[in-house]
Amino acid sequence: MIIDLKALRQKGIKSQQFEFSYLPDGELLSLPDAKFHDDVKVEGVVEVYDDEAYVSGKITYGIDASCSRCLAPTTKFFEIEFDEKFVSERASSADEDCLIYKKDKIELIPTVNELIMTDMPYAVYCKDDCRGLCPNCGKNLNDGACGCEIL
Repeated sequence: MIIDLKALRQKGIKSQQFEFSYLPDGELLSLPDAKFHDDVKVEGVVEVYDDEAYVSGKITYGIDASCSRCLAPTTKFFEIEFDEKFVSERASSADEDCLIYKKDKIELIPTVNELIMTDMPYAVYCKDDCRGLCPNCGKNLNDGACGCEIL
């Protein structure tokens, strides 16, 4: 998704809502054998100024993975709220905590991918109180006790 700031300025638009979805590369996922459940959905608003723009909104995505305790297949959904400042490459300074745009265009997908990577959990569970697998016999303890005498 590219936001063309020059086109918005020429039309006199100071603020515009946007919405898009895409299927990101599976390499963003740090969990073993995980995949995106569906497209990542992004909705937000861009506010346009002379040499800067503010982009804020919400990212929603789901992942299909194995439970980190019992290995059962599970799907988890996540939501990330974001608020980013973009400045023109000609107006940028090293002191500012902001992103750079070039040629009056903001490419949002790399920013969204980075936000997803930093939000990605290290583990997912089929349920909050998942009991996992017996370390002795490997039985799923969510299905009941296994009878092993655990040391």
